[in-house]
Amino acid sequence: MNDEPPPHSSLRDPPSLILLVEKDLASRMRSAHELLDDGYEVVESENASEAMHILDGRDDFDAMITDVDPDQAPGGLSLVRYAASRHRAMKILVGSDWIEAQVEASGVAANFLPKHPSAGALVRQMQNLLAEAPAFPLAAIV
Repeated sequence: MNDEPPPHSSLRDPPSLILLVEKDLASRMRSAHELLDDGYEVVESENASEAMHILDGRDDFDAMITDVDPDQAPGGLSLVRYAASRHRAMKILVGSDWIEAQVEASGVAANFLPKHPSAGALVRQMQNLLAEAPAFPLAAIV
């Protein structure tokens, strides 16, 4: 019998700490549960302003997941720029169905995937992103 855990980056000691920023409660809960089930620690935020406040008081996040909401100020792209400039080691995933986000985020984007990825895709993307060697800026659009 093999007692080794599966090769998840989230099974480090301590677990990776993720800031999850999503205005839609159902989406935020679904993402949080997926990440928690894979062993990540998650701090949730409803919007970019709240997330900026959280980031001002902490420097222990390994990654941040945010959406891009063009109807709210500040939006997700402002948060991405804010986080990337102040927390250079933190990796960033951005989810959006807003196509224009690709153009506006081109300076920080490595990948662009739909906001609501298939089951397991969020965890796989987070594992891959956290496994990457640091490179600046650290963002992938999902």
